[in-house]
Amino acid sequence: MIESAKETKGLKYRDIKCNVCGHKLLIAYEDYVEGHVKSYCNKCHDFRVISAFSGVDTDPPKTVKEQVCRDIRCPICDHKMLIAYLDASAGHIQSYCNKCHEYRVIDFKRFRSGKKS
Repeated sequence: MIESAKETKGLKYRDIKCNVCGHKLLIAYEDYVEGHVKSYCNKCHDFRVISAFSGVDTDPPKTVKEQVCRDIRCPICDHKMLIAYLDASAGHIQSYCNKCHEYRVIDFKRFRSGKKS
């Protein structure tokens, strides 16, 4: 977790907000350029599929729905934070852990299996 946070120093980032209510879902760093993840909106109480290119998709492409996905868990408490699709294989995002109540930096290279490494 600490290594992932150190790797993001100096990288530009952008907030990704829910397209329904505007609540901040994630922070995407500039190296997150491909793939899709599914994140829970704490304000709408619904899941949103997020594309690296366009932010939040209201209706994910059929190819994404058919992809294998994996759970991304908090590196500290092991709480499920996100669902990552197979095409999300590189880059960094920052997501909120609802159990720890803190933001965690996720490096997709280290979380390929959904396990901490």
